[in-house]
Amino acid sequence: MSYQKKYYYNFKDLNNIPNTVEIWQNYTGGTLTPELVFADKSAFSIELPAIKDKFQAVRGTGCECNIISYNGMEFLTGLYSSDMQNIMIKHYYNSNINWLGYINSELQSEPYDVLNNYTVNFNGNDGFSIMDKMYYCTGSGYVVGTTFNGANIIDGSLYTGVTSQFNILQTIFQKVGLPFNLLKICVSTTFSGQTIANGNTIFHQTYVDNANYINEDGTPETLRKVLESILEPYGCIIFQLAGNIIITDIHNLASNSSFTFQDFSMTGSTFSYIGTENITNNVVTLQSIKYTGTGANIEISGGKNKQTVAYSPYILKDVLPSVLQSYKEFNCTIPSTYTTGYTYTSNTTLLHQYKLLYNHYNLNVYTGTTSGTAIGFQMGFDSAGGAGNWKPDSNGLMYYLYWQNNGSGYVNKICDLINKPNITATALQSNALAVPNYVINSGAGLKISGKIWINDNSSTVYQLIGLRLEVTVGNYKNGVNSAGNGFGFIPTSGTTYYVQANNSNYTNINNTWVNICDWSNNSDIIIPIDKNISGVVNVSIYSDFYLVKGMGFKDALTGQIYNGTSVANPTSVTEIRISDLSVEVVDISTYYTMVKNDVEYVGYLNTNFQDEASKVSLICGTAATPIDRGKLMYSGSTGYNPIYNWTRNSTTANIENLLINSLTSNNKRGYYTLTNLNLHNNFNILNLLADNTYLSGKQFMLNSFKIDYEDATINCSAVEITADQNTLTSIVNQN
Repeated sequence: MSYQKKYYYNFKDLNNIPNTVEIWQNYTGGTLTPELVFADKSAFSIELPAIKDKFQAVRGTGCECNIISYNGMEFLTGLYSSDMQNIMIKHYYNSNINWLGYINSELQSEPYDVLNNYTVNFNGNDGFSIMDKMYYCTGSGYVVGTTFNGANIIDGSLYTGVTSQFNILQTIFQKVGLPFNLLKICVSTTFSGQTIANGNTIFHQTYVDNANYINEDGTPETLRKVLESILEPYGCIIFQLAGNIIITDIHNLASNSSFTFQDFSMTGSTFSYIGTENITNNVVTLQSIKYTGTGANIEISGGKNKQTVAYSPYILKDVLPSVLQSYKEFNCTIPSTYTTGYTYTSNTTLLHQYKLLYNHYNLNVYTGTTSGTAIGFQMGFDSAGGAGNWKPDSNGLMYYLYWQNNGSGYVNKICDLINKPNITATALQSNALAVPNYVINSGAGLKISGKIWINDNSSTVYQLIGLRLEVTVGNYKNGVNSAGNGFGFIPTSGTTYYVQANNSNYTNINNTWVNICDWSNNSDIIIPIDKNISGVVNVSIYSDFYLVKGMGFKDALTGQIYNGTSVANPTSVTEIRISDLSVEVVDISTYYTMVKNDVEYVGYLNTNFQDEASKVSLICGTAATPIDRGKLMYSGSTGYNPIYNWTRNSTTANIENLLINSLTSNNKRGYYTLTNLNLHNNFNILNLLADNTYLSGKQFMLNSFKIDYEDATINCSAVEITADQNTLTSIVNQN
């Protein structure tokens, strides 16, 4: 954007300190000449609306400006904009930047019954409020339209994959676009087993999956929601101070009058590390500030008995939900003429007619270089119902992928199935999903299910087929384990473990659908995952296969089924089919699908307290299963590892219980709130207030204020805060 200064005005406060307010506009129609305008009474003020509770993460402020219009309606259009990032407000206090924000768009008004010399009032926000109207995606993140069913169309593409929380913070503020100077971070929380590197913070070394910020309809979350999701697990708060962005937490403020920020420049394309900054004497007394008026009140609160922190794991269940199963997976044209039963469709027609739509897969079909090889789908038609109606075969199968051999051999790779949509539009539609970048941790397993069919022209009785089907997650795939005796997840350069299919009684498999299974006991194929892996999931089907004959003899001593003799790629097989294919994540210890329920952590202080605190719901938290998408992670040697324990105030626990500790420490019965304090403007939002004469040992955090920079006064309220006190009587985990 190309901002130019359009208006400015100056005034001095009662302490003779100079103030300047500048109005800048994104303007490309030439060079603007800044116009001096004149301030009216209450020329500039900043307000923090009352926060809902002590742990409200985002604390955005607004400003109010009053200037004089000497000519009728001279500012009516000059201060109006329909673009919420078009006009910027800058306030300088004693020649230093003090506040940055945007004028509130589409709100400009002036008196109509006065010809001239009247007050023009306009307001602004410091960027946090527009985060509710901007979405976490590439592009502008603005809503640019709606679909036929009322869903938003948003300018941009979804962010995908795993990224650090710091990179997300950087993305958010770059989208907001205000020229803040520094990002200052001081957080009390660390996570176990990791040392925060010099020039880094916990946000640099904590990673999250961007899938957490995509709603079920495929639209992204707002910037505000994403920002809150990063800060809330640590009990952090964020606000603007003197043109900088501050991130800290209540425990740090309450336990340290002096502390150290790590500073990062916000002026470049990346937020580079600047150094440290020591804050001293952050607690100021009301006696030193001095009152400007009367009317102050003090309140005492009732306590909270129960505090709940909920975390939604948002678990990955189906790596590849069942495909090659239903015509609804495809958007296709049914021919007007057809034959009863099944019709082959060549790969050329396939690529033109069939687009995987409902389950959001890209299907890449490989034609190969071997002549005589055909790849396509077989489909059922209902002769009784006429064109456009579908009929499954006798096994209930509607679709399957096939490949044929006409005597010249097989193509090597048949197809790739990638769990992602084919997005070609520049704007996100309500049904568009991003490429999942899955993170799967040790303790999970992948269950491969499906059906295979062959046509063999020989007289040999084959009882089992082994088919090369590779499931890759990032740089790992299903393969022969290091012991050489079973499944494992190995680097993609290793040897693939072919999936097998056979009848339960080891009878002839020719011209019949057989289930993919472990041949030795006819159970599901479960590939154990013994390491942390991450990446895009791809399922590749190859034409390589083998058949086994002579199975069925059972060893009387071991009970082992004799596995017969294998024959690789026999030319007598003219066609192979696969259907009902799925890859599912299961618990390796039970082989069951993992639960999807939210996890609740409940802390109790005193059952004599009647009130319960509001539930805090986290998007990201401590891993409850190996396949949580919502888990907080760190980067390890083989992938992203879940973080299970954090430390704050010498207490180590999962992040939810640490948060409960902070919440309950600050919700005990009898904490004080000071309201309607009228004070001199000689402290800031970072400071804690104290009254050593009448409220010894207590510290207060601002929870609302309005600063009048002309009168040099602050009207505010402040609430008592305390450091973490580890006073829980019990913590109960509920699933």
